Amino acid sequence: MTQKLDTSCQARIGVQAGDAVRLTQPWKEAKIGQIGIIQGMRHTRLVSGNITFNYSAFRDDRVVSCSGGAGTIITYTDRLVPTGETMLIWYWRWKNGYVEGDNGEEYAMNVYVWEWDGTN
Repeated sequence: MTQKLDTSCQARIGVQAGDAVRLTQPWKEAKIGQIGIIQGMRHTRLVSGNITFNYSAFRDDRVVSCSGGAGTIITYTDRLVPTGETMLIWYWRWKNGYVEGDNGEEYAMNVYVWEWDGTN
């Protein structure tokens, strides 16, 4: 489910790790309309970033890291177009911050959606 916001606010904040990217043209292993997640350090305005489609996304207070694919690309964030939308994305993290087997938990949050045409 998406929610429509003002694109100027999204553009001022800039691309952040954990934001969603909607593909507007076919690109390798991903299809038009498919959602990818931007990886990187949190609380930083990104100049470039990895976008992973077919993802499993880890997100904590410091970083967003994705596994999955096929379909990961590094691109400059000025290639991404703000949509003014947010959408609910599922992530996982270590429960209580403890890294150990069977201690992951899933959670969902609303993030900004950007569009990308598959070009660098």
